[in-house]
Amino acid sequence: MLWSSSSGAAEPLCFARNESCAWTSDEGILGMTILWIASIVASLAIAIWPLVVLRRWGRSPRGQETLRGWRPAVVVPAQAAVALLWLVMLFGLQWTVYALYQLAGDLWYVPAKLAITTVFILVPGGVIIFDASWFHLHRIPRQWTLGRIWGMAALLLLASAMLAATSISTAISVGGVVLQIFSVLSAIFLTAWWIASHPVVAN
Repeated sequence: MLWSSSSGAAEPLCFARNESCAWTSDEGILGMTILWIASIVASLAIAIWPLVVLRRWGRSPRGQETLRGWRPAVVVPAQAAVALLWLVMLFGLQWTVYALYQLAGDLWYVPAKLAITTVFILVPGGVIIFDASWFHLHRIPRQWTLGRIWGMAALLLLASAMLAATSISTAISVGGVVLQIFSVLSAIFLTAWWIASHPVVAN
């Protein structure tokens, strides 16, 4: 191996051994630079290519037929669950990167870039593309007004807050907090659906 991290930072082994190795140092820096650039390109490709495939699928007759069969009772909670999972991934990203550093050592940035592009490109991009395709095929029912959407969300927030505040069980309190976040995310999705179903407002 050309590199050592025993001192806490990556350095050429020849430097650690007080040897003359200018060529080895240049070769190591060049190799690490190439690996750094290749990891960026690979992580972007891995994050973007599924989005391209998803977009093509959503526009294909087979994809549209599948999307027409997905009812709001399934899509709304599924979208809220995905958004909740994304929030967990976002706030836990620093710990994920730290764990990757502990596992992969000097090459930690290779899987770390995959984690970062997943959180900031793949997941939100997939949600946006799916929602746009699904909104195009489904119109929100007329009785689902913005007032009713956020009124129901407010009731769920109040009920879950009371549950979390009055419960002596930690598990139930945590469940109440999760329910609050879930209700807000569902209301946001329904609001986006309402706007997509009313192009005059969207414009």
